[in-house]
Amino acid sequence: MSAAGGGRIVNISSGAAQAPQFGRASYTVTKAALEALTACMAFDLRDAKVAVNCLRLELMVWTEGFAATLADPSGYGFEDPVIMSDAVLWMAKQPLAWTGQIETIGSLRARGAVRPVTKVTR
Repeated sequence: MSAAGGGRIVNISSGAAQAPQFGRASYTVTKAALEALTACMAFDLRDAKVAVNCLRLELMVWTEGFAATLADPSGYGFEDPVIMSDAVLWMAKQPLAWTGQIETIGSLRARGAVRPVTKVTR
């Protein structure tokens, strides 16, 4: 990326990084570590013109894999997965100096960077 003039990395985290749940230690630790790695990489790569940021999902986004882990996914009020493309696209368009940030869908929605709530029923 540096040789090409710079680039962007967007890591995907979860609210579990900040709110551990019983029985999900490996998931929680992994997401917390990813957020720490984002900060470290942002620091280490800042002079290489590589921005490293993180999107922390604080809501449920529908995916076939996630829905398959639930006994009855119909009552969860999943957000449409298009919200992810909104968020990552907005983050990728930020200046390379914007690095080391952890954003949520809610914080991006408050800025008008992503569309309003779009629930999926499946």
